[in-house]
Formats: sequence, C-alpha cells, structure tokens
Amino acid sequence: MSIPANPPLKWSDADIRAAVAAHRFGYGARPGELVNIKRDAQGWLIEQIRGRADDPELKALPGARDGAAALIRAERQGPQAFAAAERDGFARLQQERAAHLALMVNTTTPFRERLVRFWTEQFGINARDPRMGSLAAAFEREVIRPNMTGPLYTLMMQAIRHPAFLLHLRNENSMGPRSPAAWRGQPPRPNRLIADRLVNAYTLGRAERRVDGLDIASLAEMFTGWTVDLDADPPRFRFQADWHTRGPKRFFGQVIPDGGVLQGEAAVEILTRHRSTARRLAYKLARHFVADDPPQTVVDAAYNGFAASGFTLGGMAEGMVTAADSWFSIDWAANLFEKAARDPSPMKVKSPTDLVVSAARALDERPTDGTQLLAMVEAMGERPFAPPTEEGWPDVAGYWIDPRRMSERLEWAETMGAHAEGIADPVAWALDVMGARFAEETRRRMLVAPNPQEAMSILFASPEFQRR
Repeated sequence: MSIPANPPLKWSDADIRAAVAAHRFGYGARPGELVNIKRDAQGWLIEQIRGRADDPELKALPGARDGAAALIRAERQGPQAFAAAERDGFARLQQERAAHLALMVNTTTPFRERLVRFWTEQFGINARDPRMGSLAAAFEREVIRPNMTGPLYTLMMQAIRHPAFLLHLRNENSMGPRSPAAWRGQPPRPNRLIADRLVNAYTLGRAERRVDGLDIASLAEMFTGWTVDLDADPPRFRFQADWHTRGPKRFFGQVIPDGGVLQGEAAVEILTRHRSTARRLAYKLARHFVADDPPQTVVDAAYNGFAASGFTLGGMAEGMVTAADSWFSIDWAANLFEKAARDPSPMKVKSPTDLVVSAARALDERPTDGTQLLAMVEAMGERPFAPPTEEGWPDVAGYWIDPRRMSERLEWAETMGAHAEGIADPVAWALDVMGARFAEETRRRMLVAPNPQEAMSILFASPEFQRR
C-alpha cells in the first residue's frame, strides 16, 4: 500500500507556542481551541494565573470542617464508629476524585487547574492516612484553591491553622514541657511531626544543612498549643495558651521572643521568605511543568518572579511562563561548537491523570460524572489525593514508564480507539487538537491505518501524546 502524498506540515512560531501552552502547561487542547490560544499563548496562561478557577462543580461538596467533626465524633465513640467513619470517608473521597477529574476535563482554565494540583501535592493532606478520607480533597478546595497564587506565607498559615491539617499531623494534643499545664502536673505531649513536615517537606527541604535537630525541636515547641476546638460546630483552630511552651526560642540562627501564638507565625514567615525555600519551590515548579532536569534559566525566572511579586506563588508561575526556555527544550549536545538547538517537542511524560484528561479533552467530552475517568486513572497506577510521598508523585519520567506501566498505557491507548465513532477524519482531528505537536511520523502511520479506530489508537499511543 502506498502512503498518500501529503506535504510535510509547516508551523509558525505562534502555532508552536499555542501547542506548548495547551499541552505542556494545560491539560491538552479541545477541537478548535488552539486557534484561540494562538493569538497570545503566553497571555492565555498569565490570564489564568491572575483570574479565578471555574470550579462550580465543587461548590456543593462537603467541607473539611464537617468531615473533621465526623472524624472527632467517631474517635470518641469507639473503634466500630471509627471504622464506619473511615468507610464513609473513603466513599466520599471517591466521589471527590471523580468530581475533580470531571472538572479538569471541563475547565476553561486548564493551566490554573494544573497549578492547583501541583500545590495541593506540595502542601496538601495525603489521603493515604485513612483518618483523612475526603478531608484531603476538601482541604484543597478550602486552602489551596483560594491561596495558591497569593503570598506563600498566607497559604502556609491558612494550611497549618486548618483543623484538618492539625488532625492530619496529630497536633491537636501538643502540649509543651515548659507550659503552665505541664507545671500543674499534666504530662507534656510535644509533637515534632508538624515542625519536621513544615521544614523538610514544605519549605527548606532536607538538603538545607543549616537546619538541625535542635531547630526542629525548637519549632515544635513554638507550635505547642496549636489545636482544634473540638467542641465548636464545626471544629476550628484554637490556640490553647496554657499548653504553649513559655520563653524565647532559637530557630535557624535567630531568637524568637516569647509571644504565644505569634512565635509560630514568626517562624513560618522566616521559612517562607527564605532564599532556600524559594529556590527549592521554583525548581520543583519548573521540573513539574518544563523538564525533569529544567534549564537553570527557567528556575531563575520562577525564583525572580516570586521575589519581585512580594513572595507570591502567582509571581513564581508568571516568572516561569515568561522564561523563553520554558517554551523549548535545549539540546546542548546537538552541537558543542554552535548555538544549541531549540526544540519545542514535549519533554515530560504524562501521568495517568494527564493522559486520561487530555484524551477526554481531545475527544471534546463534557462529563458530568468522572467515575469512568477515575477508573482509567487508577488502572494505570495513580490515585488522586494519595501520592506515595508527602511531596506528591515522583515528577520524573522513570516512575511512569517502567515496563509494567508502559504496557498499561499502551493497552489504554488501544481501548481509546473505540471513541472513533463520530470522527470522520482522524488525521484532521489529530491535527486540530495536537497542532504543532503532531509528528510527521504519527501522521503517516495514521494515514495508512486500516480503520478510524486503529488510527486513533496510534495517536493516543504516540510519543507526542504520551508526553507533554
């Protein structure tokens, strides 16, 4: 069989930038969407950072404080009640997972949704803790979504004062050894978990050698008395002053004077404004969106955007998307003696969520229920709101393309060919949704496919669709 004569596709710089904006920074394009993005791809991204997420589907879901109240009641009532509460929480979590996936498909602000997901994995509650149930997703709506483009300090303060967060990190009973309550004979119950997580997972990271065990112990004492008002309906943050360790505390080379609840707030400000925190988060953001080993120019641009905007996460995101190297991968090995080659091809392997959502968007689906989407995502090894670490899913290709996972992804691509019904010309459709990302080799293979189903499976299994 001869291959139909089709001239090679030629793309303008605007075409390339539109495809990169939709596929690298968003969840992929819908039919006809690249034409609109092409007018100002960078502006399309910045508008989403500065705007608001369109998330009406999530408004009716139960709040974290209601879930915290149910958890507290169940723990007081005993093991049977707690087991029942865990089952109910898991059922609600599955509902939440499906609702969030449907939102990712339907959204008109896909870059903002990806930012929500990124910061949720960095600072959110992990639903692998069976006590948390649907609290992880509710916490995302109440803390991450409203604050994830504002100052990092504001986001962290909203997070660590939230009842679900305090319950997750077991800080609701934290009492200092030099507190009035301890002086009266109550056994002290210091908790280092919140301090360790705040320093080593959320801000400076374990590579910051100037933070030692004494700093963690001192920070833990600053958060003694940070608890949950269990009698309030719904539960809310409360500072229990007589549980708080008295006296000044040394942290990270500074002495923080005795100030009750203000000590913890001062420590959070030190951590969130520190250069090492900004550098670490800028690197992680660039690694998530641009490349497993992101160009230093992109990391620097994200860091500078954060600093110039008053330490806001929105400024960090804007800095990243305004960096020229965010739009291209640079092959320094292409020619060591000439200018490095600039390549707009996809560099990041899609996670199962990215893969399933981008396929649904390419097919122009408008789901009201994400249950089927969730089944596909979980079948390929990803459980939303339950990453394997407290800092999210591994953000490198090797985690997602081992032999077992690759076979699952290719099986998924084959089954997705069944969605060819109603698509008369799969090649024209692929060209519309992939734009400048549509590889010539994939097009040629689709042109000689025996039927539309096979042609669509070829696209879904192609390197340019499996990557972003």
